[in-house]
Amino acid sequence: MARFDVYRHVNRKTNKTVPYLLDVQTDFLNMLATRMVVPLILADEAKAVRRLNPEFAIESLKVMV
Repeated sequence: MARFDVYRHVNRKTNKTVPYLLDVQTDFLNMLATRMVVPLILADEAKAVRRLNPEFAIESLKVMV
């Protein structure tokens, strides 16, 4: 089971602001045929509290949770 894997967001309507998705699936939800993901938003676009929303780089893009 994939967990904490990062995927490119392929939806053309939203992938300019949310270029990646973080897979947070867990064994607890393995009976579901779905995935639970967290959007990784471009840091320049995010209006967030920096201490609560970690910032990191993926392929030289700064993103935030």
